[in-house]
Amino acid sequence: MGKKSAASEQIIDVPAIVETNPNESNLVVRDSKPQVPGKTRISWRMTNTSAIAEFNDIFKSKLEFSLTALYDNYKHLNLIQRTIIFYGLKQKLSDSIARPDDMKLTVEEKAEQMNLVYNRLKEGKWNTQGEGKQSIKKKAAEFAKTADEKQLEMLKKLGLI
Repeated sequence: MGKKSAASEQIIDVPAIVETNPNESNLVVRDSKPQVPGKTRISWRMTNTSAIAEFNDIFKSKLEFSLTALYDNYKHLNLIQRTIIFYGLKQKLSDSIARPDDMKLTVEEKAEQMNLVYNRLKEGKWNTQGEGKQSIKKKAAEFAKTADEKQLEMLKKLGLI
């Protein structure tokens, strides 16, 4: 599974390329996908205490997320356990900024969203109800108050009221 490189770094095969240098206790995760011109990529690395997201934008923006703030005993875990926590955080934060091509976020919006999700995780919240969001049935009930007969009939057929 893993192999040693010339610089005596351990390479572990996971969905991305992971490198660790035992002298520095750092883990580097490089996305193995090729760069796409005009697309912002995020490279991730893990230190003994943090997950670091580096954007390939013109400013080389960087975000750092404390792993010890999420899990008190993080520093005392073995490499596999730390990597699992790191990878889970990386996936959660990356998923939070995923959008269709026509709704892409700016680097600033991505950073804001990732920080928002990270802060929720620190509070012990994995998922939260979207602010201002309503279920479709609540929206239908509200709409039904002013709907005409045809619209009410359609709402009933759809099982919304």
